[in-house]
Formats: sequence, C-alpha cells, structure tokens
Amino acid sequence: MPYVNAAIGSILSQTFCDFELIVIDDGSTDGTGEALAAYQDSRLRLYRRRQNAGLTKRLNEAIRLARGRYIARMDTDDVSSPERFERQVAFLDSHPNVALVGSFCRSVALSGRIEKWVYPTDDAHIRATLLRRNPFVHSSVVMRRTALDAVGLYNESLRYVQDYDLWGRIAANFQVANIPEFLITRIERVDSVTLADDIAWARFTAHAAAQLSVIRSLNRPLAAVWLIEHALWFAKDTLVRRFSSGQQV
Repeated sequence: MPYVNAAIGSILSQTFCDFELIVIDDGSTDGTGEALAAYQDSRLRLYRRRQNAGLTKRLNEAIRLARGRYIARMDTDDVSSPERFERQVAFLDSHPNVALVGSFCRSVALSGRIEKWVYPTDDAHIRATLLRRNPFVHSSVVMRRTALDAVGLYNESLRYVQDYDLWGRIAANFQVANIPEFLITRIERVDSVTLADDIAWARFTAHAAAQLSVIRSLNRPLAAVWLIEHALWFAKDTLVRRFSSGQQV
C-alpha cells in the first residue's frame, strides 16, 4: 500500500502517453483498492477482485485484458523513470526482430542502500546468461503481444520465477535485448536474509525448474554439474542467511 501511489504516478507521468494502465486489485484488504479508485485518469483501468488468485494468474488476466501491441510489466512497489515507455517503444519500433526488451535497474533497500543492477544488453550475451540466471528485471520489460501469442503466457503452475520461464520460451523463438539505462527503480520490501528456509527452498526449486525449462527451450545440453551447482548454491545461501540473522546452524 505505501508504494502504490509512487508506482502509479510514475506510469501516469510517462513522456510517452499513448497507453492503457491495467491495474488488478487482487483481493487487497489494506485500502489499496480505495486508493486506486481515487485516480481520475481515463488511461487507468481498474479491476477489483474479491479473492486473491496469486501473481501469476493475475499477470495472465491483465495480458488478456490489454488491447495494445506492446505489453509492459510493472510491480506496485517499483518506480519507472519518466522516459521508460518512450525509450522502450522506440527501441522495439526500430528493432522489429526483438520481441522483449528490458533495462538496467536501481534497487533500493529499506535501509536506504542502493545497488545498481546491470545486465547483458545484446541477444547473444542474454541467451548465454539465460542458461544460468535471469537476465531481466521483471518490472522493466516490454514485450510484443505477437510473441506472447506465439509462445503462450506465464506458466500458472509456477508461483515464483514465472518470468524466467517465459523469457526462455520467448528467447527460443525471437531476439531479446536490454537497454543500457536505469529505467526502473525497485524497492526491496524484504531483505533476502530474512526469508525463512521454506520460502528460500520454494524459490530455489522454482528457479531450478524454470532453468530446466529455459535450457530445454534453447535446445542446450544439460550436464550433471548443473544440479550440483544449484545444490551448493542453496546450501551456501542458507548458511549465509542463518549467520546473518544470528541463527544457530
């Protein structure tokens, strides 16, 4: 709730004005729906749902409701730079073979610490990175609707990293890119070291499943070292979080 107005305001103040803003209130109980209903901008289309269906299903619902040829993604606790849409629409217009474009990102922690997230920008390097990790910030992407029509929407069986799975399917059929500009600011509401082990394990297994899907989509061989690497990563991550929080190992 505290970040919604900043997120909505950053979209409604874009220098590129020809868009519709689809907002789905997924059964909120904190006054978010009322705050959204107060906006008087005709570009904002608000849909209020009584029951929470989860992020992945609502992402697909929003895409089905959208009428534009480009689909931009945005979270309620992120902020887009004023020229984000202008930059990304111009890029896609001038690169007809690119189906997905993201950008660099600033990440702001609750402590005020700022990190700059930089990603590969060209198709070849992004494809190589996809085999190991997610090379896009979810809230930074703009996709062609025709690409989604071709490869399908988000996999609704995935609670986490549903974006990573989709990027692999898009990259298997189209070119992808990142604009080397910081067009999105992400507000980190929860520090990763505070995540409980069961949540961390759920995210780990989801990431592993999504990465398998990406590898298969890109027709790359899978080596046994992949599973070992991920198991070691999870063990290291768990130990780091426990030491950071003062828990006994």
